Amino acid sequence: MPSSKDNDLIRKARIVVHHARQQGVLVSPNRCTLCGTEGYVVAHHDDYSKPLDVRWLCKKCHMLLDTPVHKKLGREKGIPSNNHHKDARNAEIISLFHDRLTHREIAERMAMRISTVSMAIKRCNDKIKKGEQK
Repeated sequence: MPSSKDNDLIRKARIVVHHARQQGVLVSPNRCTLCGTEGYVVAHHDDYSKPLDVRWLCKKCHMLLDTPVHKKLGREKGIPSNNHHKDARNAEIISLFHDRLTHREIAERMAMRISTVSMAIKRCNDKIKKGEQK
């Protein structure tokens, strides 16, 4: 279970974002920064100690990215398996890979197998190669 210190940090980050949005300091776009879906987006914190450093995500992508965190904190959340989630998950894997994380680090961060990470990266590279050949 998350410690009360973790809960306080999460709560404070959410309050800072709420006030920043009310004051116009933070303005949410109408498009998810991960999958590009238009519509309602929510603020996602990669690091709660940086409350104004957020990514704007649709509800599905936000759930996808938060799932490893919630599993780590002992809150199990299921992820429906559909193409939207797979595309968003693969985009996040590629983003972390471009940030120079190893396959093992990506797998640990996203609570998945190393082989799943490796296959997602391989498929992305294959798509790039096919695009270069056309």
